[in-house]
Amino acid sequence: MVAIVGFAVVILVVALLPETRGKDAGGSTTERRFIVPMIETGSGALYYDLCDVVPAWVDNPQTIVFHHGIAANTHIWAQWLPVLATRYRLLRFDMRGFGKSAQPLRDYRWSFEGLVDDLLKVADAAGAGRFHLVGESIGGTVALACALAAPRRLLSHALQRRRARRLVANVKGWRDVLAQEGQTGWRGN
Repeated sequence: MVAIVGFAVVILVVALLPETRGKDAGGSTTERRFIVPMIETGSGALYYDLCDVVPAWVDNPQTIVFHHGIAANTHIWAQWLPVLATRYRLLRFDMRGFGKSAQPLRDYRWSFEGLVDDLLKVADAAGAGRFHLVGESIGGTVALACALAAPRRLLSHALQRRRARRLVANVKGWRDVLAQEGQTGWRGN
């Protein structure tokens, strides 16, 4: 409840601040707000959600890109938003064929190269040149493939096993473990 209230306060504070963040290289004013678009690729649209509520006084906030696994969608990362939103731009997207993203045609040729291409297209659309990448299940495998294909794009990457999926969304549980047991407790789970 505290995290939700804290997130609501952040949104309220951001709503009260001027919408401008500064000037880009061309002298245009850059704006900060929630963006919920689709991008078109050669083989279907991809849904993504960029949560950018980092306070205006933070210069050049880094972006974390979240890639879910099979039978999931952007919502698996929802509880992480209030925890990270005041320090990072948070980019979640629905992998091709899941959530609000397009279902591929029957003759679509699945490949890790294609999945990495989707990931990088989403990052580009959100203006994330370099980013932290968090992948769960097949999203973790895509994160490894991305690290091999485009290592200069990644600031870091973290992988999550599918069998621990219930723990991905359990931010409060992990925060409690860290508060009570420290890093040793984190490794023990």
